[in-house]
Amino acid sequence: MKSQQEILNDLNSLAKWMTLVQTVPYMSSGDYKNRMMVEALQLAIRINKLSIALKTRDDPLMIKQLEFMKEYLNILTKRMEQEGWDG
Repeated sequence: MKSQQEILNDLNSLAKWMTLVQTVPYMSSGDYKNRMMVEALQLAIRINKLSIALKTRDDPLMIKQLEFMKEYLNILTKRMEQEGWDG
């Protein structure tokens, strides 16, 4: 079983080279744990892209959006930890 931090590290590593399109086939999995993992991965990809965009912009709404996205990812990975996700 992985800790929440280990799960976040794994997701962030994957998010740097995967695209949203590559994750789509996994969203139809019959296993909710797989779908939750892919949802978290998609969110990590979006967080990564938004963080990059914010390096050249100072948009308060985008900053707030990023904060909420990070909080949601935190909740998802905490659930993954509680449910014994081992990646």
